[in-house]
Amino acid sequence: MELLEIRCKTCGSPISLTPAILLRQSVECDYCKSVFGLTSLGQDLSNEPPPLRAKTAMPKGISIESDEGFTLVRKWLSPATYFFLFFALFWNGFLVVWNVIAFSSGQYFMALFSLIHGAVGLSLGYKVVADFANKTRIQVTFGTLKVNHGPLPWPGNAEIASAEIVQFFVRRTVSRSSKGGSSSSYAVMWMDQNQKSHHLIKGLTSPDQALYIEQELETYLGIRDRRVEGDFKG
Repeated sequence: MELLEIRCKTCGSPISLTPAILLRQSVECDYCKSVFGLTSLGQDLSNEPPPLRAKTAMPKGISIESDEGFTLVRKWLSPATYFFLFFALFWNGFLVVWNVIAFSSGQYFMALFSLIHGAVGLSLGYKVVADFANKTRIQVTFGTLKVNHGPLPWPGNAEIASAEIVQFFVRRTVSRSSKGGSSSSYAVMWMDQNQKSHHLIKGLTSPDQALYIEQELETYLGIRDRRVEGDFKG
């Protein structure tokens, strides 16, 4: 099969096709480090089967910016935030009353007992404030994928060479309570060239958000959606 010449969409420099590029259907320019998919050039050079699932529409709380490269923004605020706000106010309000009673009556051991519960209350309060203030930004530009949570500090920021990513997928975790109830959370994962899985974003309560993030990153980077053991397809 004769291959057409590929040129960078950003700087126009020629790019040599390699077996790895044909497999991943994505290209990184050696000159400007821009990353894009072969399908975005109208050149699908593989004989891969059709997508594994229907396209996911943009869910609430997600937006896309394209001023520089590709940036996906996710707001943390969700209906669950208001439940945790009420719970945090109740929890911390109870601790305030508890400590007022303890100190006014000289029961200092009673106040000491509340320290652990106070730490839980502060952590819960910080999480609620972060849900109102924070956004997660996933930016792909100049051959790098960056994940940033802010403006309030939060663990999970990352910087990954996009050429290392061979697949994205979603993993669901089901938690069950002692009363028989259950809840699900979702994580967007990425797989490296050694077939090792890594977290990109975790703790999502909306499966549509997780699937949309996977879908848009794969589309921009030109990665075909392939079946991965343990993935969630909705």
